[in-house]
Amino acid sequence: MRRRRYLGLVAGAVGGAITYFLFSTQPTRREDTVTLEMTRTVLKTETVTTTRTVTMEQTRTVTQTQPRVAKTYWAVGEPLPTPLTEVAMVSSGDRLYLAGGLTADGKASNRFFSYDVGTGRWVELTSMPTSLHHVGLVYLAGSVYVVGGYDGGWNAQNSVYRYDVRRDIWEELTPMPTLRGALTAQAVEGLIYAVGGARDNVPLGTNEVFNPSSNEWIARRPMRVAREHLASGVVGKRFFAVGGRVVRGGGMTNLDVVEMYDVEGDVWSVRSPMPTARSGIAAAVVDGKLYVFGGESAVKTFSEVEAYDPESDTWQRVAELPTPRHGLGVAAVGNKIYTVAGGPKPGLYVSSVNEVLVLEE
Repeated sequence: MRRRRYLGLVAGAVGGAITYFLFSTQPTRREDTVTLEMTRTVLKTETVTTTRTVTMEQTRTVTQTQPRVAKTYWAVGEPLPTPLTEVAMVSSGDRLYLAGGLTADGKASNRFFSYDVGTGRWVELTSMPTSLHHVGLVYLAGSVYVVGGYDGGWNAQNSVYRYDVRRDIWEELTPMPTLRGALTAQAVEGLIYAVGGARDNVPLGTNEVFNPSSNEWIARRPMRVAREHLASGVVGKRFFAVGGRVVRGGGMTNLDVVEMYDVEGDVWSVRSPMPTARSGIAAAVVDGKLYVFGGESAVKTFSEVEAYDPESDTWQRVAELPTPRHGLGVAAVGNKIYTVAGGPKPGLYVSSVNEVLVLEE
């Protein structure tokens, strides 16, 4: 087993601006400053039934019902100390951890932050061993795992780093078999599932599983629909992969696809599609429901917040982001879902926004 321990700060991010090449034609931009008062959103929608057609290995018709939406309101947390986009964020239950991202001048970041939900304060921790963006991020048993991503030159990575929360140190673990960025990752039953992503703009359906105890990877059944910039969540022993996009021939296509992965049976199945096709999204699970935030297309940034109920296989509109963003970090503590950083416009825009969706009982 190959391990290296990192102490202290790592050298600054790789110099030189890069072009945000995925699809944006926008030039590099400054931070978009956003000021927000606490707002309360009460969405009362009548029950609506819609019919959608999903084409995978076969075509089927999905009927979904949107029940009335519960009351929610937005609060404002302390902004992230530095404006970023294309970050990743996870929750330990009482703290948030945010890793990597892109700066306003297009440089990859190695900065690593913790947010104490009790005090409402950010703290900068020991930097990541290397500068990365579009990573997969997982919290598991007192450690934060950074999986894959892109380096400062937009080269897909297969590196895996583990941060020990108690000791404030990093170590390098066995790399993923597949180089990729813009993937999604989750922990299920003590194992880390790294799903989807892209390499050289080629979308992947790859599903690889890491065992932290043995420091080994194994390949599992891939998703039916290869995609990048997707989001995911875990309810019980079920892994849900939501949305994302494919980029081909210089064009981008957003997806509304939802697939459920049974980790015990190693089987993927199609579920009701997300109402709004989008990518560059982030998600969190609260009380068995998957909440999906933001996203982008080639021409706009999305404000939609939509919730998926796996038990009824239905979606409902919950709220709208006060600051529409893509490439944001999303994580939940209790009935509060924190949405941090991200780009207010498509392409390379950044923010330090920290908006909190509170789900009322």
